[in-house]
Amino acid sequence: MRGYPCATGVSIVDIDPLTTGFPDCLEAIIESPGYPTSYPDDQCEWVFSTDTVRASVGVTFLDLDGVTGDRLEIIRTRIQNNGVTVTDDIFDDDLTEANIPTNPTLRTRANMLQVIFTPVENRYHNAGTACSSSRTVTLVSGFPTAALNSPNYPSSYPAGSLCFYTVTSPADTRIVAEFIGLLRIVNYEDFIYIYDKSDASNPSLLRIVSDGFYRDFSLVETDSNNVQFVFEDRPGTQQAGFFVRVRYEGECIKVSERIVA
Repeated sequence: MRGYPCATGVSIVDIDPLTTGFPDCLEAIIESPGYPTSYPDDQCEWVFSTDTVRASVGVTFLDLDGVTGDRLEIIRTRIQNNGVTVTDDIFDDDLTEANIPTNPTLRTRANMLQVIFTPVENRYHNAGTACSSSRTVTLVSGFPTAALNSPNYPSSYPAGSLCFYTVTSPADTRIVAEFIGLLRIVNYEDFIYIYDKSDASNPSLLRIVSDGFYRDFSLVETDSNNVQFVFEDRPGTQQAGFFVRVRYEGECIKVSERIVA
């Protein structure tokens, strides 16, 4: 678990239909701290649970507080049978204000669900130290790809560390990131924050990638030729890392190179 309880006395919500007398459905509403106004730059969590393997948990996201970049993590689902854990899946659903309208409901077959609110905004932009000897990677014609390594990949690196790369490519191109070697077995705590730096004064958060989520997608396409990748290693029993290959595509063909039929 991470963060503090989202509300006093609401850290655990028991929605067991067998003990409540509501066999079909029991609804609980949770709010992020200070909703609907802005809330502190911190994390908080709830845990929903039932006592029977026959029960399941569904979460519908109604709205967030309007602060750009906030994220909801669905960090853990657990199915128990008579108190014995039979499955224990850890994952991140990467839900932000940007994609909640198209994905408003998450349903699981689990009887235990942990939900964490993380206010992200732009606090990680330019965060941490250099990931390598150079913070800036420039993709140029003839060398259209480059590798981004989190510190000391693939060996462990210090828990709680942050570092970043800024990647640029020629005008009229877009940067594509391929997550190739996310070295993590348990915990799923590390993240990459991807920012569009087209407007340097106001970078926008494009995507948050966790090492627990890479099996579901390995490619992130952007519409920018100026992108920043911030690597975050959160404390855990295994500090491993990321390996990302970046490339660009879509460079305009020069008039002199066009073939006229």
